Amino acid sequence: MGLKKRGRTKTMSNDEQSGLPHLDSEPSPDKPKAEKAKSEISKTVEKTDSTPAFPKDSDDVKFVPADTTESTGAGHTSLPTPESKQHPQHHDIDALSLVAVIMPFIGMSAPGIVVSLIARSKAKKEERSTTLASVGLVINTLFTLFFVLMIGFIVFLTVAFVQNETKDKDAIADIKTIQISLEEYYSTEGSYPEALDAEQLSISPNVLISPEGAASYEYRPIGCTAEQCSGFELSYDLLNSYGESDADYDLDGDGFYRVISEN
Repeated sequence: MGLKKRGRTKTMSNDEQSGLPHLDSEPSPDKPKAEKAKSEISKTVEKTDSTPAFPKDSDDVKFVPADTTESTGAGHTSLPTPESKQHPQHHDIDALSLVAVIMPFIGMSAPGIVVSLIARSKAKKEERSTTLASVGLVINTLFTLFFVLMIGFIVFLTVAFVQNETKDKDAIADIKTIQISLEEYYSTEGSYPEALDAEQLSISPNVLISPEGAASYEYRPIGCTAEQCSGFELSYDLLNSYGESDADYDLDGDGFYRVISEN
């Protein structure tokens, strides 16, 4: 009886399989290259992550609009690229600062200070030189101080002149009163007194006191003999200088109001 030989699949036990080399454990010739490429990619990614995409100081950086960059592909536009910030150029000398410098010379120093401050502030905001505006501020300030001091000095002199004029008028009124009393005394006694005495002249003691003090009225008898004095000179040193332009005050133009009487 003929037997047909059939193929058999021999099953190997675990012990037998353990003695055979595994295909997965065999080193692949491309494996070192793959690992090396993988390591380089990891380093590149780490370096990229640690490097900032843009400068830290973003104040001096501006971005170019997307429509001005070159196209990197269909429907794609490259990212904006940083460029150096360009400030607009301005002239160092502007009209406002120039006006501020000119204003004090036309009698407008006080408003010139305000204009100088505005011009200086504007120049700082526009990052321009503030030299001209500062010069204008100094000039306007000096002119303003000069005018203030000059006006103050004029006011002081005016007030002092008015006050002295009032005192001079009071003193002249006293002298005229004394003159009348001296003439009355002469008509009674036949002589002028050797000195001013309120009781002899029958006048108030206050009349003999000038606005500047008791010694301001100068009395000097003239033409005196052993028996009488035939005249006198009464004067007062005026506080203001009137000169010959006003004879009511200064009869001789020497700064004194003087009354002379001779009989």
